[in-house]
Formats: sequence, structure tokens, C-alpha cells
Amino acid sequence: MGFLGIPGLLEPEQVSELLRQQQAEQMRRSPSAAQRQRDVVDHRQLKDLRAKLNKSVSAYAAKTGMHQGSIHTKLREKCGGPAVPQADQSQLQERLRTVQLWFTRA
Repeated sequence: MGFLGIPGLLEPEQVSELLRQQQAEQMRRSPSAAQRQRDVVDHRQLKDLRAKLNKSVSAYAAKTGMHQGSIHTKLREKCGGPAVPQADQSQLQERLRTVQLWFTRA
């Protein structure tokens, strides 16, 4: 039974039982709460990563005399992925590691 029926057709206990069964079925079909939490993007963390990357690029630009845009372009060529605003967490972390490596070698 996928519906609660016509009002007055079922007893309150039957409605409660039917609702419990539907909820149990939904919980069985949906991903676990832990899985959903892993899939949620933490936008504050992405903002912090972007800020760290931009500060590192700025410092590297000051040290080498290159334009920041050129550095971002080189990072995209080396690490792949979209522009910084569209990049995901792993892409931002990879770029940050790369520019830090460049910084220590320069």
C-alpha cells in the first residue's frame, strides 16, 4: 500500500504502522547519513583553500616577478582541472602543493 487511503478507511494504529513501514523502506533505499555527510561540500573549507592558494601565488609572483595570472595558468597546465572558482578540494590542494614546491625550489 503506497498511500494512506481514504480518510476514515484505516484505523489510527494502521496508519501509524503504514507510516513506519514507508519510513523504513525509505531509509533502506537511501544512502546512509554518513555517506551523505562525506558527499557534502564544505564551502568554508573551499574558501580557505582558495585564499591559501591565492596568497601562495601572490608570494611566488612577488619572488619571481611573474604575473599572478600566468602562475595560475601554469598551475592549471601542470595540475589540470578548471579555473580556481570551479575547482574542487583535491584540485585546489594539488595546486597549493605544486606552487609551494615551486616556491621552495626558486
